[in-house]
Amino acid sequence: AITVWKNLSDHTSYQSLQYYNKTASSWLTVNETFYFYNKSGVYDYMNASSITGGPAGQYQFLYADVNCSVVQVLCVHFERRERILGASARSLEEPTKPLCHQWVKNGTTVTNDCNEFFMKNCYNQTIYYDYDDTCTSLRKL
Repeated sequence: AITVWKNLSDHTSYQSLQYYNKTASSWLTVNETFYFYNKSGVYDYMNASSITGGPAGQYQFLYADVNCSVVQVLCVHFERRERILGASARSLEEPTKPLCHQWVKNGTTVTNDCNEFFMKNCYNQTIYYDYDDTCTSLRKL
């Protein structure tokens, strides 16, 4: 991700995120605005909104170190439907642990502590690894 701008006074930032779409076999860019807020004195919640195709969502930071963050997916909006943790769905079995993303800083290696936190505290029955260990190139699956 590249930070295009950030505003410290209202806790927002605008990011340009590049990811590989396996279905289209191409790299795509999504521009998103992130709104950070707190519920307990720490800015550990984030809303993401996009005008270029990425789904809007709500996340809570559960773990962070210099290279890695683990965020719980609280809610993701797909077009006109919304998937909320705990909502019933015919094709999805509810996980026993939170649904999470693990974000690793580009060009760095994920830390053992971050991996251990993710494996211990998040639903990990299905894990998708799209990039190599330093997040610089696609992993061959």
